[in-house]
Amino acid sequence: MTTTDCLQPKDIKEVVLGDGAISIEEVIAVARYGAMVSFTQTYCDRVDKSRSLIDKFLDENRLIYGVTTGFGSNMTEVISPQDAETLQRNIVRSHAVSVGETLEKEVVRAIQLMILVNLGQGYSGVRLQVLNLIASLLNHDIIPFVPGDGSVGYLSPEAHMALVVIGEGKAWYKDDLIPGMEALEKAGLAPVTLGAKEGLALTSGTTSVTAMAVLALYNSMQAAKTADITGAMSLEVLKGTIKAFDPRPHALKKHEEQAKTARNVSRVLEGSQIIDTYKEYRLQDALSLRCIPQVHGAIKKSIERRCCINRE
Repeated sequence: MTTTDCLQPKDIKEVVLGDGAISIEEVIAVARYGAMVSFTQTYCDRVDKSRSLIDKFLDENRLIYGVTTGFGSNMTEVISPQDAETLQRNIVRSHAVSVGETLEKEVVRAIQLMILVNLGQGYSGVRLQVLNLIASLLNHDIIPFVPGDGSVGYLSPEAHMALVVIGEGKAWYKDDLIPGMEALEKAGLAPVTLGAKEGLALTSGTTSVTAMAVLALYNSMQAAKTADITGAMSLEVLKGTIKAFDPRPHALKKHEEQAKTARNVSRVLEGSQIIDTYKEYRLQDALSLRCIPQVHGAIKKSIERRCCINRE
């Protein structure tokens, strides 16, 4: 996952998956601003190739966990191809057990997008038909009903979303909470019958916690940007001195974000009559004012490190 300075999320109208890493801004564009989702041919080819391997293994009667066997302690149970659909449907139903307040709309949309990113890598054996339907849920703004409590960090939220994919569960459509099948019908969509491996794939993977982390990271980035502005306003209101933001002492420290913050606050306050009037009002401000560059800089550095981790 990357960041981009080219476009703001609200300006991104379509996110195309398949030919590179998705950016944080693209996730926000889909989750918060309703950007459309589509796939490249490369994405489709990867998914089709992966599915062809599952079909090949089924033809060869291979013993594969979650495909031709049960799950967990039931892995010793061999599942016939005739029972595969029942097994995959039941894993979705059995894991849709979350309770409590529902996840926010943007959180659900972000998780759905992460599912498409994850399964679109071509290692899960899911049919393109299933992923196309999930993309259609996003593009038609169908929001599955997902209670937020009771999960280990994945499984349950994804299972509640998968219920709508098979025409069960509940979903919001045009602000009305209705049965999943009805939501699909109103949007002109049809549910899918899950084949071997697909129920397992839709409920596995840390897509929910990844989505929540991306949303939190983006909000942190936005908060860090506005923090310098609020800091500058505080300096004006409290008759602070700009001397603590002189670039020379900050250059002595090998902390780039600290120096950038000092420069940014100085730019915001450039030409301020209040700051000019009270620049000699006191010799030194309280730590809460004079250490704005150090505090804001450390936070920005922490956020930037997390962005770099995502890029890797």
